[in-house]
Amino acid sequence: MTTQPGALDGAGLRHVVAVLSTVQIVSWGILYYAFAAVQISITAETGWSSVAVTGAFSLAQFISGGSESGSGDTSTSSARAR
Repeated sequence: MTTQPGALDGAGLRHVVAVLSTVQIVSWGILYYAFAAVQISITAETGWSSVAVTGAFSLAQFISGGSESGSGDTSTSSARAR
């Protein structure tokens, strides 16, 4: 089996996974911290209850997650078939 030029070995792939995992954890942490920081001002400006604002945020996250459900499926990709 020959490797393609520029292909990563096992250690390189582990490094990529570690970096991407860290970026995901930090970005989700920022998202949720930012929501908690602005929730009071959103409640004050809109007159909505804190429960309604939190529910709207949760619904938005649910819709966002549901709309991306098929984006990671590469099982039918021609690159996988090789």
